[in-house]
Amino acid sequence: MNDLDTSDRSRWLAPLLLVVIGLALPTGYLAWRGLLPGGGGHQGASAGTDGADPAAETGQMLEELRPVASVVLYFSDAGGERLVPEMRDVADTDDRGSRAAAIVRELAAGSTQGYARTIPPGVDVRHVFIDDAEIVYLDLSADLVERHPGGTRGEVLTIRSLARSILANDPRATGVRLLVEGRQPSSLLGHVDVLDELRGVDGSG
Repeated sequence: MNDLDTSDRSRWLAPLLLVVIGLALPTGYLAWRGLLPGGGGHQGASAGTDGADPAAETGQMLEELRPVASVVLYFSDAGGERLVPEMRDVADTDDRGSRAAAIVRELAAGSTQGYARTIPPGVDVRHVFIDDAEIVYLDLSADLVERHPGGTRGEVLTIRSLARSILANDPRATGVRLLVEGRQPSSLLGHVDVLDELRGVDGSG
């Protein structure tokens, strides 16, 4: 009687075990993949490890693929005596105003080769427009004046740095005019007249 009972149980336990295994495997896989509620699983562990953000990675890839153009910027030498050139890559664009704005922002960011600043950090470009005479108007934030270290030589370097950096990268431009918060100042800090458009200056800086 016991042998028969054992045989009967074996006959129905085996199929039942296969059914249980068949149900458990997909459920375990989904939990491992993190597709069930509460299933931290494989994906959760991966995200926690490297903090990967697909949207951020896509944005970075697009940024790396964006066309760039080389421009020349003019900073000051360490002694504040003359301007020195430095090449920089900016986003490529056919819009001359956008490129001029990018040049000013790169000057505000400072040199990558150890040269001295010519405009204070934090200076923002409010607006750029070019008139029929091909004069580039740079409307900059008040930081240009409020954060400027001052001094006649410092003002000269600032003005020449902006003018030369713009004119060197835009052959069609005939001059540069500086505006601060939408208004044209007579000078930055009382030392150098900036009422007239700024023309190219000689190579000595």
